[in-house]
Amino acid sequence: MDVREAILRAVPVFQANQQASLWDIRDRLVEAGIPRALATDLIEFLPLALSRAALQGMGIGFKDYFIRVLPSGETLPPKKLADEPVFREGLAMAGEVRRGGRAGFLAVLQCSSEFVAVNNALNAGSKPENFEHAPQIIMTREDDPRSFTHPSKTAVKQERPWWRFWRG
Repeated sequence: MDVREAILRAVPVFQANQQASLWDIRDRLVEAGIPRALATDLIEFLPLALSRAALQGMGIGFKDYFIRVLPSGETLPPKKLADEPVFREGLAMAGEVRRGGRAGFLAVLQCSSEFVAVNNALNAGSKPENFEHAPQIIMTREDDPRSFTHPSKTAVKQERPWWRFWRG
């Protein structure tokens, strides 16, 4: 199954399970025939991709990378979002997903912590041009079928913490 087909199959599952946790949605995606690793990628990156598409052009300073935290608490080096197939394809398909039905599109968006935070801030009167987002943090569970033991070849150089200005 390719990523595009998985996304098209996933949207109705998100819509049918709006009150479920992301991990329950992952289980429903697997029941719908999506391999477990791809289903996990879908719950991590599809909401984020559609969120970025929906909020594009508002002047919000989004980071183009994410940080993965393993169950042990180990933090992996930052990795570019564009290197994740589900994020990349979800961003490219956002218009198609939206045209497929507003309810499905919104169901996926509501699973994006980034979208929910921006939406809440806008509703409270904040201006989007004043937003500066931290990188997306993705927590990995013990039952994750993917392996993250080796640092990514596409890791992003971390910014030096402001409090270590004396170190180069």
